Amino acid sequence: MEDTVTVKVSCASCGQELPSTWASEPDGKKSLCPVCGTTARAFAVEAKTGIRVRDNVTARLRGAKKIGKKKFAKEMAVGWVPSKHQDSMVYKEWVIDRTSEPKWYLEKITDENGSVIHEVSHPLKDHKGHGSDKFRNEAKGDDAEGSK
Repeated sequence: MEDTVTVKVSCASCGQELPSTWASEPDGKKSLCPVCGTTARAFAVEAKTGIRVRDNVTARLRGAKKIGKKKFAKEMAVGWVPSKHQDSMVYKEWVIDRTSEPKWYLEKITDENGSVIHEVSHPLKDHKGHGSDKFRNEAKGDDAEGSK
């Protein structure tokens, strides 16, 4: 919603609506009301603004089959989050599903207009070099270079 301010000017004596430009006339040079001839003015100012409420949900599911100490069977996050690259909010759908075969990774990010900014959907085993794994791979690369 866009913020708006509206100023309405009318004659304080007879109520006749006057042009909004008459609101800024200096005291000594006010135009006369075309109906009653007075210079008295009444002003009505209307300001409108709005807020947009957005939410997001994160869920983790433990499965009946033990996957590991820290790993959940399914992790997901859906909703509006601040964009890292734009000065706006984006809608993010993120799922790690360790119960399916093959285990699956999905991420989809859309802007406020519904345009897809980023979309990834592939087996979890192919999702390497992202998140915490990104730093682990960089450290392994440094060790490999040092040992050559």
